Amino acid sequence: MCYRPRVGGSAGASVGETSLYARVTQELRHEGRFRWVVLASVVATGFGHAAVAGAGAGLIRGVTGHSGAVELTTWGLIGLFASLLKTGGGFGMAHAQAALGSRVASALRVDIARSLLGVGRAAPSQAVLARIAVGLREVELGARGAVVWARAVGQLLPLAIALIFVSGPLAIAAALALLPIVWAVARLRRRFKSAAAGALASAEQLHGHVDELVTNLDLFRSYGAGGRVLGALTDAGRRSEREVARLDALGALLSGLNETLGALLVVLVVLLSERVGFQVADGRLLAFCVVLFMAYRPLKDLGEGRAVYLRGQQALARLPTQATDEAPAPRRAPFTDAGLTLDAFGCEGRGPQLSLTLAQGEVLWITGPNGSGKTTLLRTLLGLEPAVGVCRVGEREVTSAPAGPAHRPFAWVPQEAPLITGTLIENLTLLGVTPDAGRAALATLGAEWLIERLGEERLGPGGRAVSGGERRLIALARAVATELPILLLDEPFAGLDDAAREQLRDALTRLRGARTLIVVSHDPAPQRFATRRHAIVTTLS
Repeated sequence: MCYRPRVGGSAGASVGETSLYARVTQELRHEGRFRWVVLASVVATGFGHAAVAGAGAGLIRGVTGHSGAVELTTWGLIGLFASLLKTGGGFGMAHAQAALGSRVASALRVDIARSLLGVGRAAPSQAVLARIAVGLREVELGARGAVVWARAVGQLLPLAIALIFVSGPLAIAAALALLPIVWAVARLRRRFKSAAAGALASAEQLHGHVDELVTNLDLFRSYGAGGRVLGALTDAGRRSEREVARLDALGALLSGLNETLGALLVVLVVLLSERVGFQVADGRLLAFCVVLFMAYRPLKDLGEGRAVYLRGQQALARLPTQATDEAPAPRRAPFTDAGLTLDAFGCEGRGPQLSLTLAQGEVLWITGPNGSGKTTLLRTLLGLEPAVGVCRVGEREVTSAPAGPAHRPFAWVPQEAPLITGTLIENLTLLGVTPDAGRAALATLGAEWLIERLGEERLGPGGRAVSGGERRLIALARAVATELPILLLDEPFAGLDDAAREQLRDALTRLRGARTLIVVSHDPAPQRFATRRHAIVTTLS
């Protein structure tokens, strides 16, 4: 049986839900067949385990009571059937354990993406990526740990019933004697939660160091700074090693204490046996010990499953899944006039402030040194940075409007034009347009040759490599296809060879008069098609 993770988050569980228990139970409720498979596996494993213990106890009592071969054979057959039942349940549990972990992680991944799209990110991208990478793995393992814990409980409950059936007084006395140990385990579990948070933070820092190294590999190589980087990476690794070692040691202690409970129970049973009228060689006492011994593995699983679950819970609480109250909005709002008016407009607290008016179809070329705030200005126009001054499109003021085409008529073409794993048409329709609109955008730019060259090949991560010029043309066509009237381009000519620069310049020239363009560029290429130029001379404060 194949379980497919759902797309779109947990049904009924809101974004921002930080309870791993709620997410696990939500996945179990979502698909009835999956829920019943898990439940049947828990029951089969639990009763199969208890039946094996009961068969062993029956054999012991039969041997000490000098029962005949028929009775002993019957107990042996019961044990064989119980073993098969337990094996089948174990197979189902292993399958459900892997499937449930994957389903919880997949739904959480969608919730994280939804949250980031709704409220953005508060930390640098490397830190966010590290937290997601580490956290998702821990949450997946935590969901699996919940299944292990449920299996252990499903095995212990029938064993407890069997122990009461063999000797109620011994079972009650042993349970009362274990209360102090249970209290100690609960106290240790609280310390484990704190250690889990520290280990997760160290793992995220280590992951962030590696990501920073890979991202800036050429920079570090060019400066011969590999030794310093490796030193910082080694220090981060040692900190993570200490935290993880401490966490694993506490987890082993939790598991070991649960195992100790089983051994302690045997000792208590022997010490209490005479008080309840049993002799050491009594068949019922031996049967009681056999059933009790079968609690060893479930007690171990109980501790280990709980420890892994707690780590997953800590990781879930650290993941960016903040809820957003913003209601779904239409894809875009109608802007009949694409004229743009800026009055002392800029990012709050830093960067330039512009005052100008652009008529519909004009092309503004913004130049300036690195650090002068050109990209920050574009982000402020998009609503991604807090703004001051006034920004008006036609008669509508959008200074404080939320980001998105429902509120702002801007189509952004960033310098690092992203591609998804998919065909050219799938990349062109990424922003919600039709395939025909994507093809029409290529025609508008004079780039129909991309369809013939790339065809149905898969692009993006894992697909065919595309040149920098092809990537920029795809990103530009994707923006044009949205029909948003104002295009914002950030360093569109950076890193392109002469042929690619010429193709892109011709494409942008075709847009003059049809769309309003704001082009941020160090390259002199825009002077061929720009109608206005604005130079920023100050740097970010």
